[in-house]
Amino acid sequence: MITIYTVPNCKYCIEAKELMDKMKVPYEEINLKDPKNRAAREFYRSQGVKSAPIITGTGKNGSTWALCRYNEKELLMYLEK
Repeated sequence: MITIYTVPNCKYCIEAKELMDKMKVPYEEINLKDPKNRAAREFYRSQGVKSAPIITGTGKNGSTWALCRYNEKELLMYLEK
């Protein structure tokens, strides 16, 4: 399962979701500006992450990964694992 942490009107968040939609990759979206997601926002800030999207997932081999910025080539590499 893929989780994408987003903020409203984020160009890169939109591009990442469009790519996954085009590839028919299911994902859960978590809006970091929503007050109910405060814990997730604070966790990533404590890890030094200051921008969105943050994309996390589990590969076919069971390994977990996190991408803390949108990079199409890198995301495609993770989605293919």
